[in-house]
Amino acid sequence: MNQATANDQGMTREEIALVQMSFAALGPSLDGFAAVLYARLFEKNPIIESIFRGDQTTQQARLTEMLGVVVARLDRFDELRPALRGLGRRHVTYGVRPKDYPAFEDALLWTLEKFLEARFTPEVKTAWHRFYAVVSGIMQDGAE
Repeated sequence: MNQATANDQGMTREEIALVQMSFAALGPSLDGFAAVLYARLFEKNPIIESIFRGDQTTQQARLTEMLGVVVARLDRFDELRPALRGLGRRHVTYGVRPKDYPAFEDALLWTLEKFLEARFTPEVKTAWHRFYAVVSGIMQDGAE
């Protein structure tokens, strides 16, 4: 593994640090963050809203909890792989399709930009894009 690479997914130590610092900067606004993210996702992709049954507050809490766990363990990513594969399998049963993943990434990046404002630099955006590519790739592998 090259010295700049912090995990076998190809995220650099700098990218990991950027994702972790920017996630921490969301701090107490995480609940609002998740609500805005889902509102944006459903606004731009109304068909996806039908996938989400049940209490939205619970779904939002699950998202922020999962993001927190994954972001915190980016330097020990192999510990997360089985859980992410399982999450991908479960998402298939909910009706999530491979073509839905880019829509979620768009909503995630848009929401991060809204909440982080000037702190959402091009480097932070690239780090989150890489993060999402890694996580969603493992989830989709688990879904197959």
